[in-house]
Amino acid sequence: MRSWTSITMHDIRPILLVAIVMLALTLSGVLSACGGPAAKGSPVYLGRNYQSPVTVVVSANNSLNVNNAIKTYQCDGVNDYVEIQAAIDLVGDNPYHIKCLPGTYALGATTLDLLKNITSSSSGITFDFRGAIFQYSGNNSAISINGSGSDWLHKDSHFYGGIVQATGDAKTSTNATAVYVKRFGYGNSISFQTKDFLVGTALKLDSEDGTPILFTECNEIDLTALDCKYGIVFDGDTSCNYNKIKRFRFTPGTIDGAIGISRATGSTADLHGLHIVDSVVWFSGNDQVGFDFENADQISIDYAGFEQSAGTNATGIRADNTVYDINLGSYSHVGNVTMFDITRNINQPIGGLQNLISNGGFEVGDSPIGWTATRSTIAQDTVTVKEGDASINITCNDAGATGVSYTYAAISDYAYYKNRTVTLGAWVQAPSSNDQDQAIGLSDGTFPEG
Repeated sequence: MRSWTSITMHDIRPILLVAIVMLALTLSGVLSACGGPAAKGSPVYLGRNYQSPVTVVVSANNSLNVNNAIKTYQCDGVNDYVEIQAAIDLVGDNPYHIKCLPGTYALGATTLDLLKNITSSSSGITFDFRGAIFQYSGNNSAISINGSGSDWLHKDSHFYGGIVQATGDAKTSTNATAVYVKRFGYGNSISFQTKDFLVGTALKLDSEDGTPILFTECNEIDLTALDCKYGIVFDGDTSCNYNKIKRFRFTPGTIDGAIGISRATGSTADLHGLHIVDSVVWFSGNDQVGFDFENADQISIDYAGFEQSAGTNATGIRADNTVYDINLGSYSHVGNVTMFDITRNINQPIGGLQNLISNGGFEVGDSPIGWTATRSTIAQDTVTVKEGDASINITCNDAGATGVSYTYAAISDYAYYKNRTVTLGAWVQAPSSNDQDQAIGLSDGTFPEG
């Protein structure tokens, strides 16, 4: 370790440079000597070619000045998008960090357009809105992340949203969207929460005009405030490829027809290589769907959970005949959830383990609904259970063995599976006095009678 006496002029040059930069920022009004905000509505031009991101801080009118944070702009609680937009305009195309301190920001009916004045493709931009609440009362988008013209945010840029809350018309408008994204990809990430978008959309990813949504991570989209009809919606007319949805939480409450992840009605966007990780949907309304896939392939799901506490006709995963190659690693479902809607002819069967029988765990009914007994009686058993919540007791009524006693459940698309390889399995327990064979099989519905 060198002592102070050994420091040369070369050593202190970076220190002097920092001091000069700090002095220049102070004199320009970006940072005031007393830590106060610059004048509202008069953004200061910082210049270009910064070697590291510039941080601009905005505070709400009710923000606490934690650790005497320097505030570039102070909002007044009315049309706060003006101050936030001025902070963004301040840095132009340079890599920057825009931080909104925790507090409530009133956007009114005006969209906060985060990339409004970006004129070239930019990287390394961060919007840190964690702890902030953005109140929006319009019928469009509360927050827009949309580059201008053919330029778009290329890589390593992040949106850490706080809570986007619908008020006024936004609570009843089907067009209301919490966050709208276009021209966004390559290592970028999005995370936020919503509140009170009762018939609207939380996140719309738009690939319109040939601007694909690529390699974007939707991380921790938390929609558990019982308030949103559509969670994540892919829209547009071109590729939405290799995107990742991680730790998605969707609780639509009693909103009928709510869908967690889907493609917009009328959209021709193709969904390729979507990766869903550790995501859960809770149902308590009617006709709600977890994931609804169209025009999609190579979908990979690493755990999805679906739980219904109320309502009817809940579906975990639904897909039409434009979908193929869905690989499902693991899943769980609680309540009367139809795990897979395969009535629309998926081009390839869903990979991984699945139960093709709607009441395959015998949870519904006593006797279990969907099961038919021949020369036997059946009953639900919740005591002697190998795994899950219930089993089925089969009692043979043909002691003379004049025929075969059996129980079966039908699947509607047997013809689709009969030429494919399927794995059948069941746990069977029989009394020691039972001398009858136990078997499980897949049949075309013609059963032996002798």
